[in-house]
Amino acid sequence: MEQIYQLLQSYYNFQTSILRSMAFETMTKAEFGRVTGLYGNSKDRRHRNPKLWSPSEIYAFSLRLGVWDGVSKRLQSLAVLINCLPEEEKKSVLKASLLTEEKLQIRIQQYESWLPQELEKLYTFYHQNSITHAGVPGQGHPAKKGSTDYKPIGSY
Repeated sequence: MEQIYQLLQSYYNFQTSILRSMAFETMTKAEFGRVTGLYGNSKDRRHRNPKLWSPSEIYAFSLRLGVWDGVSKRLQSLAVLINCLPEEEKKSVLKASLLTEEKLQIRIQQYESWLPQELEKLYTFYHQNSITHAGVPGQGHPAKKGSTDYKPIGSY
């Protein structure tokens, strides 16, 4: 569980850094289209709601910016990690993220096919569980010594 949460947190930190390096205000729609391959109102919609960025778009944009650290590529292991979970936990994760076994198999074969909503639901599920299990040995983040209200740092 911890490894999946860390992978998701790492991805969202990377996404945030990429989007911060993007100068939306000074970029015209034509420049945005050339850099991202997206046209129309995509610039305004994605500027207002960064959750619309797919992992493959973040990856492509990071390559164009020359700011690649491999996090987007590491998403290829996410579906495999979920698939290797104990059956009960796997069912909970699939239910929370609205994934099915079939979709999970597709994500294993094509890691760039993760939808932003799926990653967001997975992150929320693991974030809530890490808070719920904070301080319980072997569950979530370890609580700081002497603290009963330790909460992990959010990625955005």
